[in-house]
Amino acid sequence: MAAALDRLDTGPEFATAVLTGAGGTFCAGMDLKAFPTEGMPAGGDRGFGGIAARPPDKPLIAAVEGYALAGGSEIALAADLIVAAQDARFGLPEVKRGLFAAAGGLVRLGLSLPYQAALRMALTGEQIEAQELFQHGLIAQLTPPGGSTRRRRRAGRRTQTQAPLAVAASKRLIRATARWSTPTC
Repeated sequence: MAAALDRLDTGPEFATAVLTGAGGTFCAGMDLKAFPTEGMPAGGDRGFGGIAARPPDKPLIAAVEGYALAGGSEIALAADLIVAAQDARFGLPEVKRGLFAAAGGLVRLGLSLPYQAALRMALTGEQIEAQELFQHGLIAQLTPPGGSTRRRRRAGRRTQTQAPLAVAASKRLIRATARWSTPTC
């Protein structure tokens, strides 16, 4: 993944990218049996999954079908836009295993969801339906099951038709200011 995102960032032929899963599931996270001996799967300075620590400079759309659990949710949260099937399910079940979402998912949840919704997801490990996350604004578009691929293509085309430097500057500014506090009068 890190190599693909490096190519996206440096390739002038690419304006945006779409990340999808296979076999009806986006990603169910890392192999917990391999974790004690192999450690967290990381891609250089991009971190977990080759994306969590340093997402690409160009727009990235996560097209989620099925499950996005644990590291899968963290990978989806690292994308700029999430397009999800109505029956998709998201979750951070790490707490059920004595772990916590250590690849940036907790921070991104806190920035993307209302406080109580973020805590519910982080503290219970429950799977949350895409419809609920759409209502909170985490998911940009909902599609019928199997439709996230078609919708993500449309979203990708919309970002590709915009001025690339303006898109890149807008993304950089929003990411850089996400943690700024709002001045009070």
